[in-house]
Amino acid sequence: AVVSTQSTGVVSTNTVSIKMVKDFQGNTPTHPDPCLLTCVGSTGAGNTNWEGEPGRILTRVDMTECGFVDTPIVTTSLPGEGHHDYMVGMTSPFYVTKTGFTIVILGK
Repeated sequence: AVVSTQSTGVVSTNTVSIKMVKDFQGNTPTHPDPCLLTCVGSTGAGNTNWEGEPGRILTRVDMTECGFVDTPIVTTSLPGEGHHDYMVGMTSPFYVTKTGFTIVILGK
């Protein structure tokens, strides 16, 4: 059973359904199971602070509020309504730490 709390955005389950078999470095995790955490968020459509030059832009994503105790495994995406499929890098985070990461996008 999954319980979602609208006011806090917290989702809790009655059973543990995830297990980390390898950490960010490909090693056996050293933290106990209660440290497993999924954190979901967005910089906000139209609100991302992009920097750079034509053909190469980047942004730093702050994950401090997630409260990770170690470097997490990060999955990213770049939704859009056109020409975002020409971009390269939106699923390749750089400089991942427990508090954030950088996305560099190359394109036209």
